[in-house]
Amino acid sequence: MKSSALKKKRTPHLQAIEAQAQLIQTEKLASLGTMAAGVAHEINNPLSFMLGNMETLAEYSESLSKILEAYQDLETAVEKEKSPAIHLNIKKVRETKSREDYSSISSDYESLIRESIEGILRIKEIVKGLSTFSRVDGDESQLANLNEVLDASLRVVWNELKHKVSLTKDYGLLTQTLCHPGQLMQVFSNLLINAGQAIEDKGEITIRSRKIKNKIHLTFQDTGKGISPENMKQLFTPFFTTKPAGTGTGLGLSVSYGIVKSHKGTISVTSKVGVGTTFEISIPIQGESK
Repeated sequence: MKSSALKKKRTPHLQAIEAQAQLIQTEKLASLGTMAAGVAHEINNPLSFMLGNMETLAEYSESLSKILEAYQDLETAVEKEKSPAIHLNIKKVRETKSREDYSSISSDYESLIRESIEGILRIKEIVKGLSTFSRVDGDESQLANLNEVLDASLRVVWNELKHKVSLTKDYGLLTQTLCHPGQLMQVFSNLLINAGQAIEDKGEITIRSRKIKNKIHLTFQDTGKGISPENMKQLFTPFFTTKPAGTGTGLGLSVSYGIVKSHKGTISVTSKVGVGTTFEISIPIQGESK
């Protein structure tokens, strides 16, 4: 009887934990769905020019092989004949170099390789950001610099923003804090996507980070259409959304609120219609000397 009673007492708490976990996972899936096309586009861009570069390098390789064959003929002529054939082969080498555009190949070779390396690095950064975002955090938190988490969030959502947003990053020097980077990345990504969607044509997003005493303060400011006073009251209510059907679950801000609260932090918002919106997050520093 006692164990049964204890089980009943624990059930509401466990249900609340499970419900929060489901909300987080649901919002993650929804966010990943909206970003999937953008991430694929970001990955496809560097892959496309890398493939183009590699195809060009393959063509260059064929041309260089022909040039080397001509040099081989010259070497053979020098060794065997030591005669006017040398001059004939030198002429052949020069004609081959001219026909295969050897000078252009030589000058372009290095830049093609450099661009390919840059493309690979871009892919690594994009995948790293997506992996951090999609990873389901366990019970154990880890030390992280929130400036780095912000940058990882930007890498994932940037394709959603870059065509209409002018971005300003005003980062302060931050202390590492014990947190769930994947969960906070979800919060930051959600706020950035919301800011981008609030900007109808062209606008600005400013991200600020500061360490003030024993807390980290983060600000997300946009010049979008703003939020009406009546909607401000319900902003963090689950399933409340002002977005058109199919473009939002209404869980983003409520889940973000829960994640920030689970980090013992606060999230607040100020907005003016036609001017823009500012979200402020404050998270206490944990796990390291203040």
